Amino acid sequence: MIQSLEIVQFKSLKNICLDVAPLTLLSGQNGSGKSSLLQALLLLKENAWKQSGNYSASLETPFYSLGHQSDIFYQWASERTLHISAFAETEGRLVFSASGSSETSDWDSVDFRLDVDKKHLAENLSNIQYLSADRIGPRSEHALSRKAMSAKFWGSHGENAVAILSENKDQEVIPELLHENSNDTTLQGQLDAWMQEISPGAAIRTEQTQNKAILKIGFGRGRGGREFRPENVGFGISISLPILTMVLSARKGDCLIVENPEAHLHPRGQASIGRLFAKAAAAGIQMFVETHSDHVLNGVRVAVKNGILDSKKAVIAFFERRTEQTQNGLEEQFSHIRQLRIDNDGEMDDYPVGFLDEWAFQLAKLLK
Repeated sequence: MIQSLEIVQFKSLKNICLDVAPLTLLSGQNGSGKSSLLQALLLLKENAWKQSGNYSASLETPFYSLGHQSDIFYQWASERTLHISAFAETEGRLVFSASGSSETSDWDSVDFRLDVDKKHLAENLSNIQYLSADRIGPRSEHALSRKAMSAKFWGSHGENAVAILSENKDQEVIPELLHENSNDTTLQGQLDAWMQEISPGAAIRTEQTQNKAILKIGFGRGRGGREFRPENVGFGISISLPILTMVLSARKGDCLIVENPEAHLHPRGQASIGRLFAKAAAAGIQMFVETHSDHVLNGVRVAVKNGILDSKKAVIAFFERRTEQTQNGLEEQFSHIRQLRIDNDGEMDDYPVGFLDEWAFQLAKLLK
């Protein structure tokens, strides 16, 4: 499990050293560097098994689109070099370094040098699963890829989630992730149980044709029950389905990245997603979650207070933009991260300006 990340001169991350935990929540205003940190992790994932030495690697993969060489280096750096490393005490350090020409800004790839100390860390990084904020919306028919299903490759948009669910609905969910109100330990049963937190009464149904996976959403039981096309139900169920199925299918040692899990969800559903993430972290599944939702965070805080997750296993990385004057009089902007902790009572050790305070600001305006 990754314990710390060091990132130097990658995009807005001028010089970052971050202690991470089984559950690391990334918070902060738009454009403050959260997605850049996740992209740095994905760069490690995509290059984890490359041998030391110079080679050319694409900046366009199924997990990210970084554009050209000029887009990935810290723009105020005097030299085009970057450094990304992940450290785990029992697994060593995996280092990813890159340098680029100062004479061109149009390369689609860049030379990398990679040093791998321990095989196990490289394997864990290469197996990272990632769901972007740009997840697929409601649709009845989904691609049916046998290769993706056997590898449990969810796709960055969650495009393979319905197919994987249809193939593995009878898989047993690990005990730590079980919903408190369900005795059905299968993936299908647990998905339905957690889905009640998002849309009470909803039941997910999948089937396979020769080349498609079909999704239907049921409401009601018995003769009064009906099934509907996802297009006629709304976004929340379809957008959250890849997240729930990926987490409920996970095993100890897995590493999952999720962006904006709160999208299209009622506050109750957002808080429940936070509780599920806390359960996953307690089970030894490492989670990196980018979120703007105080409900997701509060779901984690309540889980800590209720003893579901040890407070030491959660950290909040709060991103801010900093501006400094350079020697030649220009303004240099870069990301700064404050590490916030949750105590055993679910309280935060700090509430910096811009963190969970907008509700209070707007309420103060209403009370004037």
